[in-house]
Amino acid sequence: MRNTKRTRSRTGRSTRGYLAAFLMILSLGFSVLLLGGNSAGARPEATEKYYTSVTVQAGDTLWSIAEQYAPEYSDIRAYVDQLIRINRLHNTESLRPGQSLVIVYYR
Repeated sequence: MRNTKRTRSRTGRSTRGYLAAFLMILSLGFSVLLLGGNSAGARPEATEKYYTSVTVQAGDTLWSIAEQYAPEYSDIRAYVDQLIRINRLHNTESLRPGQSLVIVYYR
């Protein structure tokens, strides 16, 4: 009888070990996919940064300009903040028609 119990115990441990190893490999695979894997649905990355000048038209706001030039999939708020820093603006409501703004864009 003792041998039978030991065999079952070893088999149980062995099965648990294989299951644990399988789960670890599976979780590692998902981690790679989520954190660092490139897939067809990945966002396109901008490769180079360019600057241009834009003349403010009547009714333009930083937000409307940002919507035209911000990179796809980017946070529009971060882009507006970047425009404020680049142009050294103190108040976003201070845009005037005819004013020139430096705009950053990516290709």
